[in-house]
Amino acid sequence: MQTPFDTARLRLRRWARDDLADVRALLGDPDVMRFSDAGALDCAACKDWLRRALRDDPKVCTWAVLEKRSAPVIGYLRLSRASPSAGPTEIELGLRFLPRVWGRGYAVEVAQAVLSPVTGFEGCTRVIACVDPNNTRSVAVLRKLGMRHLRDVMLPGYDHPDHVYGLDLGAGADGAR
Repeated sequence: MQTPFDTARLRLRRWARDDLADVRALLGDPDVMRFSDAGALDCAACKDWLRRALRDDPKVCTWAVLEKRSAPVIGYLRLSRASPSAGPTEIELGLRFLPRVWGRGYAVEVAQAVLSPVTGFEGCTRVIACVDPNNTRSVAVLRKLGMRHLRDVMLPGYDHPDHVYGLDLGAGADGAR
């Protein structure tokens, strides 16, 4: 799943070395990073994030998300088997988008496109997402994807637990197989 692909309105592609300005615009935005333990990232942290996104890691895939009608990166989607929140047969979904595109349904569109053919992660039976329960926008996206609350997880440095939502692979938006 490392090759670029399109949805109706979006294009997913691998990150490139010259994407640092886009990473800084996204991960340096306090609104985007409001529910992140690190908060908005500085330039050095953005460089480190991009370096990790560029690695060829069979356990983690991170794509830049772009609107087809324009060129700049508007967000990212990440699938990871290396998450401390995920069990041995789970893969974690992560999404972040610029505030200017919130409310357009892009997160649901791109996640549905990626989750339907998730086959590059052998042995995975469930997709999960870890979210701050106060992040109502992200919770709404996860519910639209058919995910349900599975458990709580207390992450290091947090003062309250995050919620882990999940969707069994092969299940439709209504949760049926």
